[in-house]
Amino acid sequence: MDITLIVGIIGGICTIAAAIITPLVQTYFETRIFFPISNDRRKILQGIWKGTVNQNLSDGTFKTFTVDLDLNIKGKKIQGTGIINAEELFYVSLDGSFRNDRFLKMDYQNKNLKILQFGSFVFHLSDDSRELVGKFVGYGHLSKAIIYGSCQFNKN
Repeated sequence: MDITLIVGIIGGICTIAAAIITPLVQTYFETRIFFPISNDRRKILQGIWKGTVNQNLSDGTFKTFTVDLDLNIKGKKIQGTGIINAEELFYVSLDGSFRNDRFLKMDYQNKNLKILQFGSFVFHLSDDSRELVGKFVGYGHLSKAIIYGSCQFNKN
């Protein structure tokens, strides 16, 4: 067999192997710091969470919005959709993970990429896994400023 043919076959096999292995290695390094989610927690966390968000205002008062979160779990990641009922309805995409067994960090951004609205939540999960209490910071579309506040969600 000709050496150039052997080199070509080995090169082709390596190219195919790299295309398969690279995404697997990338996923591993992206999720290795995330805490695994037990099957019991997985069942409880998935689904609809209803809650309120209290956004602090510059005059010392706050505005309260109702928010629904629809959460799904894929491996060590939690993803979902949030519906913010402010002066109008806003739909945000959610992406997060546990940083240990009880603390959940989730990033959000408006699903309509023409609307500039994004931020992060840090939640503490209650002992019975039915309440998420936390804080958020982000950029508000309506206020056109950096926003922050507190939030509380309950699982039905």
